[in-house]
Amino acid sequence: QMQRQNKELVEREYSSRLAKRSAQLYALQSQINPHFLYNTLQVIGGMALKKNAPEIYSVTTALGDILHYSLNFTNETVTLKEELHYFESYLSIQKQRFGERLRINIDVPAGLQDALVPKLILQPILENSFQHGLPEKSKGWDIAISAGKSGEKLIIAVADNGIGIPEEKLEKIRLKLMEGSESTIRSDGHIGLANVNMRIKLREGGPPYGVRISSVQGKGTTVDLILKYRTGGSANERHGINNR
Repeated sequence: QMQRQNKELVEREYSSRLAKRSAQLYALQSQINPHFLYNTLQVIGGMALKKNAPEIYSVTTALGDILHYSLNFTNETVTLKEELHYFESYLSIQKQRFGERLRINIDVPAGLQDALVPKLILQPILENSFQHGLPEKSKGWDIAISAGKSGEKLIIAVADNGIGIPEEKLEKIRLKLMEGSESTIRSDGHIGLANVNMRIKLREGGPPYGVRISSVQGKGTTVDLILKYRTGGSANERHGINNR
């Protein structure tokens, strides 16, 4: 009976948080019409082509794709192929910012691209690299995204060749990821890690799924996203509902 009551309490709390989050998202959407922004970017892109400025056109097109993808809340779960397509638009803008200094390698087998993943899980991880690992590195920045399957697990790895994380700080981050404590990670500036970790754990039901991080100071950091391997699936799975 105690287990049943605890489960009901957790479910009520989770439902309350989801309702609050949805209300915040809809309030934000109501402030700015995303279609207006999207159409404006298309106008700017057309003007750039007329003025023979292809770089501006490519950036506005990529930003329009990002806006369209991130503001579409129909599905919280997408295929890895869809997530990578969005991610490439994001990376194209970063390439415009950093030029040849930034080198990207994406290695995801075709057989895994239909796997279902939570929407917008790659960008927050890479933003951690741009914020913490790469800016202090004087030479080229290497980013590698790969995916593999181990049993029933889908493992997506995001690796950089940045400055790495000191061992003491790394252990603190690992402990907080294991505890699922968002507040302490947020105070350390690793908001993306906390966000993605909690979303995966909620979706998959906890360990062994979530975020795993390894790092060597002076050589770089690798973040592994560990999920259940799913393809196709029911409408519930497409909408991010985990039937357990």
